[in-house]
Amino acid sequence: MIVRYKLEEREERSLSPFATLSTESKGTLFSVEKPNDCTIFMRDKYSIQNAAAFKGLSEKAHASQVSLTTDKGRRSRLDYSLKCAELSRELAEKLTLNEDLAEAISLGLELGQPPFGRIGERVLREMFYDGFDHGSQSLRVVDHLENSSGINLSYEVRNGILKHSGNWPFNQQSKNLSSYPFTLEGQLAGFVDKFLLLNYLIEDGVACGYIKASQLPVEITAVLGDNFTHRIDHFAGSITKSSQNSSTIKLDPATAAAFYALYEFIYVKLFLNTQYVIGEQQIINRFHNVYQFFYDHPEELVYYTDQCSDEELEFELERKIIDVLASLSEVKLLEIANNVKRA
Repeated sequence: MIVRYKLEEREERSLSPFATLSTESKGTLFSVEKPNDCTIFMRDKYSIQNAAAFKGLSEKAHASQVSLTTDKGRRSRLDYSLKCAELSRELAEKLTLNEDLAEAISLGLELGQPPFGRIGERVLREMFYDGFDHGSQSLRVVDHLENSSGINLSYEVRNGILKHSGNWPFNQQSKNLSSYPFTLEGQLAGFVDKFLLLNYLIEDGVACGYIKASQLPVEITAVLGDNFTHRIDHFAGSITKSSQNSSTIKLDPATAAAFYALYEFIYVKLFLNTQYVIGEQQIINRFHNVYQFFYDHPEELVYYTDQCSDEELEFELERKIIDVLASLSEVKLLEIANNVKRA
């Protein structure tokens, strides 16, 4: 008997009625035969883990504010992706959702993140005529850039990667369901991403001296707890209890409100911090310098990517420059910028 059949039968027996079954997948971008030894979502997970873009996340720092000031406590985007995948899989198991789908989506969330995270995303969005967000860029990586033609993931994983960004997890009253991933596994991965991001921003902000742990408002700590362990326990308990046998993933109202208040606190204390803003402008200048260098010397692009042909360079130079900039690590971007400055 083909192994995949046994795995699919196990899903049908054990998963929630609201879970996404492998047998009900809408398929891949390009038609291919189903694997014999795993489900379609398992194959997606393996494809992402073996992608060069995924392995390259080990060179990208997760928190841009750490990169601007110190390497103390440096966390790579690969570390972050693996933690997202671990927590998403754990919560999917508790909710009897498809663990492989939740894990695959989580592994792909960071693939399109540019160097310096939030700063890089903003400057590329302002720089490129078609805009930029890391969700769309992550989808572009798996659909087009990886292996020069993409890695042909399932529609469910691609949708979860694309729709994970934004602040919809905090807006429990949102009626714009088109902004949500359409699978519960995708919604779960989005919640986990936002939860971990906020907590790691607190840790990194404390490490950089931008935030003091004692400054966290009591109305937030009273609900969520005053450290990472307490917050993760509360988050997991809330999302499991509130989403059990439900057609949507959600937090209880008090927890959702506390997380939104935490987001606003971090925005003021971290992103509006004078030191952060000064460092931010320095990084923006370097992005523009490197962009202009590649625009004036498109032949140099081939040294930083093997994902484009001469025809592509001729057809849409700006798009390719953005792809290359988004793929660089912080160290590589600064190295190029320094070389340009010396030239």
